[in-house]
Amino acid sequence: MTNAKQWFRDFEKFIDLDAPKVIGETAFEYFRGSFRRKAFNKVPWPLAKRKKKKGSLMVTSGLLQGSIQIEYTQPRGVRIRAGGSRVPYAAVHNNGGIITRNARSETFIRNRKKRGFGKGRFARGTTPGKGMSFKSYSFRMPKRQFVGPAEEMNDLIRLRLKVLFNNR
Repeated sequence: MTNAKQWFRDFEKFIDLDAPKVIGETAFEYFRGSFRRKAFNKVPWPLAKRKKKKGSLMVTSGLLQGSIQIEYTQPRGVRIRAGGSRVPYAAVHNNGGIITRNARSETFIRNRKKRGFGKGRFARGTTPGKGMSFKSYSFRMPKRQFVGPAEEMNDLIRLRLKVLFNNR
């Protein structure tokens, strides 16, 4: 009888303390690994129309990947968040959608002397700016999910929990 009580106490402690940490760490690693695999839940990301000069697909500065954080791990749940004020585009990349840019006009000023004394790349000059107008346009951002529920991740969590519990 005492062994059964002890086993249930150990099991409750495992569920309350150890399991949320394992679930959080596994989910965090899985979501960050999506950028390396360029896939989520065994579904590959759509390729970009143009090949990037720098970085990998969806990784130029690393801000989006770095925005994935474990918010909390508690017995009642685990929360992992991505995005924030530094990466407001996280939701569009994760869910896909249509991005609309409004029409705008800008003035580009490149003051440079063309000829004569004092010319050079950074010399003060009198070359006027050039006005440019851009039409409004919209484009479809394909869904490249990196955070969310995934069967592949759940299988990995089950396996890690089973190994951890059996090695206690």
